[in-house]
Amino acid sequence: GGAIAAAAPGAGEVAGAAAVISAEMPREALETLQRAAAKAWDGKTVVLLFATGDFMDLLFNWAQAAQRISILNFVLVAMDQKLGDVLARFEAPPGMLLPRVASGAVNISKLNVIGERQRFGLRVLEAGFNVLFADLDAIFLKSPAPLLSDGDIIGERIWGRPAMVVKKWGAAICTGFYFMRSTPQTITIFRKTHFMIASKRKKQPKWQASDQWAINHAVDDEVVQWESPNKMLPINDYHTKYYDYSRYAGHTTLTKTKFVVLPHVLVARSCPILKFGSTTPPGDNKIELKKWKLWQHLLNTSYVLHCFPPNAMPCPPGVKHGEKGCDLSVIMGHASHIHGEVAFDQRQGLWFMRDGWEDALKSPSSRDFLAWLASQYNGLRPGQGRAA
Repeated sequence: GGAIAAAAPGAGEVAGAAAVISAEMPREALETLQRAAAKAWDGKTVVLLFATGDFMDLLFNWAQAAQRISILNFVLVAMDQKLGDVLARFEAPPGMLLPRVASGAVNISKLNVIGERQRFGLRVLEAGFNVLFADLDAIFLKSPAPLLSDGDIIGERIWGRPAMVVKKWGAAICTGFYFMRSTPQTITIFRKTHFMIASKRKKQPKWQASDQWAINHAVDDEVVQWESPNKMLPINDYHTKYYDYSRYAGHTTLTKTKFVVLPHVLVARSCPILKFGSTTPPGDNKIELKKWKLWQHLLNTSYVLHCFPPNAMPCPPGVKHGEKGCDLSVIMGHASHIHGEVAFDQRQGLWFMRDGWEDALKSPSSRDFLAWLASQYNGLRPGQGRAA
C-alpha cells in the first residue's frame, strides 16, 4: 500500500484518529502527539526524543536547534520523574512523562532504557503516526523531510555494529536517526524488533537493550533484495563518507517494505574534530585547514550532524573504546559522555543555549514552552562557537 500509506492525512483526517486509548497510550499522550504531527511537513510524522533528567542540557540544545529552523513536530519523552517535572512547568508542552513510567509499570535503568524507547515508539507507530527517532546529539541543520520522502524504513549510515550485518551489507543503519512509516508492514517488522529485544533481555538480564542490534537484524531477517549488486563501501573510503550522495535502497521480500540507508554525508556520524574549535586555523597548519574545510562542507551539506565527540568515553589506561572494560554501549549516558558532547558542541559551534538557561528554567518566564525556548537562544548559527 505504498502511495496510499505514504500520503498525508486527507481533509478532515487527523493523524492518530484511529488510535486506541490504552495504558501505554493514554489520551493526554495521544493529544500531545497529535499537536506535534499537526506541525509536521506531512501532518503525520513525529520526531521522538527520549531523555532522563541527566540529559537535560543536550535535550534543550536539541530542541533549540530544531526550533531555530522551524522544526516543531517533536515530542520530548521524559524517562524519569526529574525531567517529567521540568516539562510540567509548561502549559501543554511538546512532551510528556513516558506513560509506563508515569503509571509505575517500569523504572528506567541503563539496561532497559532503549527497550522502553523502542516499545513506546511501536505504540506511536501503531497509533498511525510516522516516527522519526532522533538521538539528543543528532542536531538538525535543515528539515529532514527530503530525506524521508521515499522509503518505509530509513536510517543513518554507520559501519560499527551489528558486525554481522555490516559484514553482509557493507554498512548498517544507526538508530540515532531512523524513520518508520506507519504501514501494516513496518508495524509487523517493528513488533519483531520489540519481541527480539524482550526475549534477549529475558535470557540475558544483564544485556543492555539495543534497538540498533534489533532493527538491523529484523530487516535482514526479512531478506533484503538490494537495488545495487554491490555492497555499501567501507568506512575507510573517504569519498563514500563525505562526497557520495546516493542512497542505498533495497526491498524486504517477506514483509514488503522499502528500506533505505542514507548517505553518510547527509546525516554525518564521523566528523572532523577541530583543534581550534570554531576559529579558522592558522594558514600554515595544513592538517587543521583540511579538517576545517571538511567541517564547512558538512555544515553546508548535512541535514543532521550526529557527531561522535572526542574524549567522551572514560576508559581505563591502555584500553581502547569498544574493548572489554570500555564497551561503548554500557557507558552511553555516563556523566563524562554527556560532558564530552556538550563541550564538543560548544567548541565546534553546535551549541544554541544562552548562558544561564538552567537558572531561567527553574521558574520559566513563560509557560509556553516554545516561547520560553526562543527566549533562551544564544543567537549563534551552526559553526559559530564560543571562543576556544
